[in-house]
Amino acid sequence: MSVYETEDQQVEALKKWWKENGNSIIFGLVLGFALLAGWRWWQSYTEQQGQIASALYEQVMIALEKKDIKLANKFAGKLLSDYSDNPYSVLASLNLARQDLKAGEINSAHARLQWVIDQNGDDLPGLTHIARLRKARLFLSENKIAEAKNLIKGIDEGSFKAGYAELRGDIALKEGNKEDARKDYREALKFLDGPHKQWVELKLDDLGSEKQTVIEAKPPTIPLAASVPPVSPVSPVSPVSPVSPVAEESGTK
Repeated sequence: MSVYETEDQQVEALKKWWKENGNSIIFGLVLGFALLAGWRWWQSYTEQQGQIASALYEQVMIALEKKDIKLANKFAGKLLSDYSDNPYSVLASLNLARQDLKAGEINSAHARLQWVIDQNGDDLPGLTHIARLRKARLFLSENKIAEAKNLIKGIDEGSFKAGYAELRGDIALKEGNKEDARKDYREALKFLDGPHKQWVELKLDDLGSEKQTVIEAKPPTIPLAASVPPVSPVSPVSPVSPVSPVAEESGTK
């Protein structure tokens, strides 16, 4: 603001500035308070929704422990319909898919795992990878090799490189391709430790050595014997003629 000669001129300048900008300032303040209040409400709402989803998930797990599948499905239905974007709904689906497998309900397990893959997307990649790996293994157990391979084709494996490499090894082994199976199991071992690493090592050991070395036995080479002069045959000794009794007597005389 420029320098004014009198205080009256300064007051008039301030009034003029406020008239031109006052509404904008008031609107900005009101908007700021509204945004702050809205943010706080959203945080409170999100926390409340998370608590409800957590309580429903807990009821699902209690029902599963009691083997009350009907009740577990009831709570899970509420959880998935009202809180589908919450991680607890994904966890519930994974647990229910496991229960379906135990009950032999393969199609239902496939549907639950596919729901996790489709619904969860990239928000929780870890749970999505778990569902994808389980579904692919389920395909493999059904001898649906093409479906299993397509499900994991071109996937950004993230921190699940070991799981995908092991699965590729299992698929290769199912196809009878031991060389690729060895390669994939070795790749998986790079990212593993603990008991599961030992399990994959056992898979690799069961495939045997990479190349069976065949040793053909060859007859030993016998050096040629030095030439030995032939040995003359020993002439037979002439038999001694017996002395006649007459000559013997003549000799004594």
